[in-house]
Amino acid sequence: MAVLGGTIGSVLAGSITEKFGRKLSILFSDLLLIVGPVLLIITSELWLWALWRGVIGFGMGLNMMCSQVFMSESSPNELRGQIQSLYILGCFSGFIFSHLSSLTFSYRLSLMFGLGIVPVAAQAILMILTQNESPTYVAAKTKNVILVSKILGKFYNTNSAEGL
Repeated sequence: MAVLGGTIGSVLAGSITEKFGRKLSILFSDLLLIVGPVLLIITSELWLWALWRGVIGFGMGLNMMCSQVFMSESSPNELRGQIQSLYILGCFSGFIFSHLSSLTFSYRLSLMFGLGIVPVAAQAILMILTQNESPTYVAAKTKNVILVSKILGKFYNTNSAEGL
């Protein structure tokens, strides 16, 4: 069910990010990735397990697509490749960690699912505290040049011709 949910989440990610924005879409996926494991921990019925795994998969598919769009639109050109590479490294490190945790905690599923909440909660908190909406999304939706310049000013030296 997680793979099906992930497929659906990644297919719908473009529409969701265009309608609600990159930052809000990432925060929504974070919410799904926090609530899903909590519901897995308290659920005892198999059909509900399958449903919550689908919800987690949807959140993962949505997060993986939205995060890449957000990073590519919000990062300076000269760092964009490095930032995307670090993101992919983080994803694969998470895959390895999840396999190791399933070997280590194979009979303590509550602990294994609970540990998965930690990086998602960190992402949500850091996203809320440190990130603005993507400048591309703001430019497309609001046409507010001053707001876009303010967001871009965090990444570029907009006071010089080279910074633009």
